[in-house]
Amino acid sequence: MLVIGCDRIRSKVRQFVIGEGDNNPAYHTHYTYKYAFRGLLPMEEAYAALG
Repeated sequence: MLVIGCDRIRSKVRQFVIGEGDNNPAYHTHYTYKYAFRGLLPMEEAYAALG
């Protein structure tokens, strides 16, 4: 399954997928010093790439 959430740092998608709660370390966001690359492409190319 592939889930793509594009709703920023206070993600409702992340809450839905991993659940809520203080006991879940993935629930709390923090800066990771990693890179994120973003881009746009036509839907036809996305369908071709993802199947």
